[in-house]
Amino acid sequence: MPKPKILIVASSHTMIRSFLIPMVRIFQSWGYEVHLVGGGASFVDEDIADRVISLPLTRSPYTLANIMGYKQLRRLIETERYVLVDCHSPVGGFIGRLAARYARANFGTKVSYTTHGLNFFHGSPAWKWLVFYNIEKHLAKYADNIVTINEEDYRTCLERGFHSNIHKIPGIGVQTSRLCFPSDDYRRELRLRFGFDEDDIIMVYMAEFLKFKNHRLVIDGLASIKDDYPRLKVIFIGTGRMFDAMCRRAETKGVADRIVFAGYTRAIGPILAGCDIGVSPSRTEGLGLNIAEEMYTGLPIIASDCRGHRELIESGKTGLLFNPDSVEDFVACLRRYLDNPAFAAQMAVAARQKVRGFLLDRSLEALSGIYRRLLGK
Repeated sequence: MPKPKILIVASSHTMIRSFLIPMVRIFQSWGYEVHLVGGGASFVDEDIADRVISLPLTRSPYTLANIMGYKQLRRLIETERYVLVDCHSPVGGFIGRLAARYARANFGTKVSYTTHGLNFFHGSPAWKWLVFYNIEKHLAKYADNIVTINEEDYRTCLERGFHSNIHKIPGIGVQTSRLCFPSDDYRRELRLRFGFDEDDIIMVYMAEFLKFKNHRLVIDGLASIKDDYPRLKVIFIGTGRMFDAMCRRAETKGVADRIVFAGYTRAIGPILAGCDIGVSPSRTEGLGLNIAEEMYTGLPIIASDCRGHRELIESGKTGLLFNPDSVEDFVACLRRYLDNPAFAAQMAVAARQKVRGFLLDRSLEALSGIYRRLLGK
């Protein structure tokens, strides 16, 4: 007898590879055949799931490619008769829920949507509330579950009457297996690898080079204090469409020799373990897995004051929060660490304690309960 099938949908294979594999393993252990759909070229190993499919989907909600992706996804769902369509991210959730409407109504297909951070939030422009809020409110009725990863999104869905079962989980889970703890060996290794001096102070920012990730604030902040702290350096980990623009900005600001653009790597453990400060100036985050990993590693954190970061950081107790539109505010936080290493160490210890509630096993425990109830297991 063939196994029942589950489909996981995301706007990119990058999201699948980075965040969703642990749940694939759980579905398979429950006896399901698991298919994955993502946009762009797949670099998900074929042996991770029973089937890996690429469709013309993009992270941007404004591309015509998503229309073609929607049509192909709908045909796939109605042909395969999945027992569950599990959608992730706003664009993946939008297309996945629309594509699964007929199967849900006629075949009993269950539909779950995990937001990873709604496109509208307190402080976002009014047009985002006008457009994206109304889209999400309308589409809520096409999902059996909506899973949120921060308190603000959870409250928004609950208090504004989204017609679905609303859940909150503690993020998508820090995968500790890929992390290391700081040591003299990791510090030496990092400095040799990237050409830093032994006594350099290294800040790290892990993020795609997208506008809202706000790399320019780190570059501008470094430029403003480079003479006061000649040993301060930065590593950017990631790629993206603004990569070249930020390289040029570093040149223009006179700090290109202080910044390493390391590109994409999955082997982040040894890099983080050799750094001194974790930063994230992003204007919005669903949770902020990058700083969660840095907190677990043992780095003091400076992060923008946004909904996802507030889940992890209580300013002055588990790290420091700053206004993402203010270089001066960012620099003031940075100076607090640089001028008071004992305070930085205190924040690092508190941060590592805080992040224990956001580890992968906690997230999977919460998700497993949600999916078990949905699937009647």
